[in-house]
Amino acid sequence: MLYQERSTSVPVDTKIIVRFDESIVTSDLDIYLANAEDYQEVKGVVFVRENEIIFTPVSSLRYSAIYVVVISAGISDSAGNGKKWELIWGFTTIFKTK
Repeated sequence: MLYQERSTSVPVDTKIIVRFDESIVTSDLDIYLANAEDYQEVKGVVFVRENEIIFTPVSSLRYSAIYVVVISAGISDSAGNGKKWELIWGFTTIFKTK
């Protein structure tokens, strides 16, 4: 899933991808993904590739669930321009079909 606020019908086996306009360098990166109902944190692996931050959950997400994503990062581009920011959004996973 490429970052998009209020996405719906997101597959339960998705990766979270945040894409920037330029290549990035991270000095401090923290990603929090949790189910909005019980705030159970989803564990995963974070990878930074050129202009993307990619979060891959270690297990599938729940069906028909709302998730909250918080990314806090010290980010700079390849020229050294940087800032500290926080990005927060939510999405809903697909309904389980029989």
